[in-house]
Amino acid sequence: METVHDLIRRAMLSKSPIQAVYKQHRRMLCPHVLGTNKDGRWQILCYQFGGESSRGLRRGDSSANWRCIPLNGLSAVELLDLPWHSGAQHSNIQTCIEYIELDTEDPSKNGTQRASAKASGAR
Repeated sequence: METVHDLIRRAMLSKSPIQAVYKQHRRMLCPHVLGTNKDGRWQILCYQFGGESSRGLRRGDSSANWRCIPLNGLSAVELLDLPWHSGAQHSNIQTCIEYIELDTEDPSKNGTQRASAKASGAR
């Protein structure tokens, strides 16, 4: 059986949106960055384009629809056969992931540490 991490990687590599449950809300997400935070917890930076959210969704490609979600908080993850979505300012707002395993928008960042984390000495 595929792990959540493997499903997320597969979705990112094929630019396939996912549907998943997080905090008891079914969400439609496009995962853009996969990696770990400074404590080593796996997370994804994703754009939520549909489904439910405790704080609601903004219309259009609003930067307010970006979510940083820990992988261990996701359940019922499924790949969707829908168009890929993105919002404004993906690279400007990415602060939740220190070590980048995979970045769909900038593959040159794959396997790297976030620039501000390097400068501060964070791991």
